[in-house]
Amino acid sequence: TPGVLTETSADLSFGLLLAAARRIAEGDRDRVFVELEAREMPEEIYICRRVRVAVDGARPDAYALVVDRDNPLYSGGMTADGMARRIVRCTGGRGANRVI
Repeated sequence: TPGVLTETSADLSFGLLLAAARRIAEGDRDRVFVELEAREMPEEIYICRRVRVAVDGARPDAYALVVDRDNPLYSGGMTADGMARRIVRCTGGRGANRVI
């Protein structure tokens, strides 16, 4: 179903960000965010935005990673087959992706 995976991925990502943010000591936050940005966004396809969220009745600041739709790596208009072909060709820190 179109949009379902996108919404699910966003919900999961946001949940993981909340969980990580709760565990980062205040004095370490700037360093941790710089490290996360370098590790998770090497192609700069995401734009980091500060947002206010509701957590357990509080309204802390959080960071949301918003895709830059003008980035050439953005695949919003790709078909599932096109995305699969791109993923198979990718190489990461642990080596090339492989078809199982």
